[in-house]
Amino acid sequence: MLFYMGRVLALSCYRFRFILFISLSFSTFIMTILYHKRVHVLKRSTVPVTTYVYTSAVYYAESENRNKYDSETNSKHSYPMYHEDQIPMPLIDLTANKTNNCAYFPKVNHLKFNNIYWQIMSADNGLNVYMYSAYYDNRTILKNNAMVRIIVMISKPLKQIDTYCNLWSENKELKVGKVFSLHKLSPTYPAPLYPYLITCAVPKEWRAANIIPAAVSLVNHKCGSATNLLRVINNIPPKGQEKNGIAVCIKGLDFANKDISVYLVEWLELLFTMGVDKVTMYEYALHPNISRVVRHYQDIGLVELIPLTLPGEAPNVPTLRHRYLDTSDSNHIYVNQILNEKIPFNDCFYRNMNLFEYISVLDYDEIIIPKVAYDWGEMMKKIKYKSRISAYQFWRVVVLNHTDNRSNLDKTIPNYMYILKNIHRSKIYEINPKSIYTTERALVLSTHVAKFCLTERIGYYKCFFKKINPDIAHVLHFRNSCKEGQEAFCGLDKTVKDKEVRKYQQVLVDRVSKVLKNQRFIK
Repeated sequence: MLFYMGRVLALSCYRFRFILFISLSFSTFIMTILYHKRVHVLKRSTVPVTTYVYTSAVYYAESENRNKYDSETNSKHSYPMYHEDQIPMPLIDLTANKTNNCAYFPKVNHLKFNNIYWQIMSADNGLNVYMYSAYYDNRTILKNNAMVRIIVMISKPLKQIDTYCNLWSENKELKVGKVFSLHKLSPTYPAPLYPYLITCAVPKEWRAANIIPAAVSLVNHKCGSATNLLRVINNIPPKGQEKNGIAVCIKGLDFANKDISVYLVEWLELLFTMGVDKVTMYEYALHPNISRVVRHYQDIGLVELIPLTLPGEAPNVPTLRHRYLDTSDSNHIYVNQILNEKIPFNDCFYRNMNLFEYISVLDYDEIIIPKVAYDWGEMMKKIKYKSRISAYQFWRVVVLNHTDNRSNLDKTIPNYMYILKNIHRSKIYEINPKSIYTTERALVLSTHVAKFCLTERIGYYKCFFKKINPDIAHVLHFRNSCKEGQEAFCGLDKTVKDKEVRKYQQVLVDRVSKVLKNQRFIK
């Protein structure tokens, strides 16, 4: 800076130019000071949180400690690259061993990756299969059978697939077999890719010898060369423990530019207050404040965050991806979002099915509120039915932000408690329910219900549901505005007061306030 000042002074032969230079330099100096002492205003999202502003003095505590604080949290919480979760790293080497005079164990440079977390199998007919994850399934209901479930996106809608499974053991022993079954995860809309569940049967001799597949490849022809290799994940409880409790799955969160961090704390704390043991989230993109909240819950073992991208030629630049997922067709159906969200739903289910007795799929703006019990565990004991039930269905009711008269809000509830503040719900229940699934029975999860389920008869995938009376429990569906076709839910004259959630008020306010103070959102 001094160099340029000297140069300008030397060249300034007119008094006016010299005075102008001094004025500009002084202005720049003052602006630099103000910049370093600036107050960062973090504007809270209006969906679904009321607008608040927080200065850096509140959010980061002391401004001089900001860089140190951020560097510590970033180094401690660098997100894992889930390649190592999806790929059998101990099996991969640069030596391609031919196994059983059939297929080579694929070398790492033979694998075809797509958008970080996907691998590709390309068929002769132009079909592309994008493979995301694979899981070992030996649930009791399968009796002496065991399966490997592969979650994929396919470039064409199919009823069956003529493909082979290469199952690899830990010592690279190979078993080859045709795909056992193919289940679609979603209705068939015009789209570039469609979600499916591919099932490979584990050979009975491996089952008898208690050999669990370590990896799986999909190939076009028997003994064909593989361009993909997924680790077969088998999450089980610690020795001496059985699966128990309840987990919640959330679709890919796409909040690069929207901050719902304060609301997310309230939502998560309400779930944990009601006895939820774990929440599994998937991340497309997160606002820094949301990341801070999620890291806190990762630290204490209540939240698992898994990175996610869109496969194929879909955009993964955050702004373009958001538009891609948020684009609807002529019938106001968000096709891209509906199809892609089935991947995290089902990946989350298989990731947790051996650990928990029940799993629910919720959006961040939904919450199941029991009326005959305090928590979900007590509620499930009261409504538990015959063992063949695949899912318990709860009816949803809309709670709109603008339906509450702000002048009559309970002054004892802090302004940042969105769920507790809004207690006016629609008189009319929505058509589509939300479900709590039994992990022993469900096979394919959709947004609202199970599409396919396991029964005592192999190959028979009928689901049995139990619909829960709203007097026992229901789902509060928080929305900021009334969507087209839902006019019957809008307006104070079409709502009723529902204070059921207020039974958690004291505990919830204390828990949320503690987290917000810990994370320096409030003083």
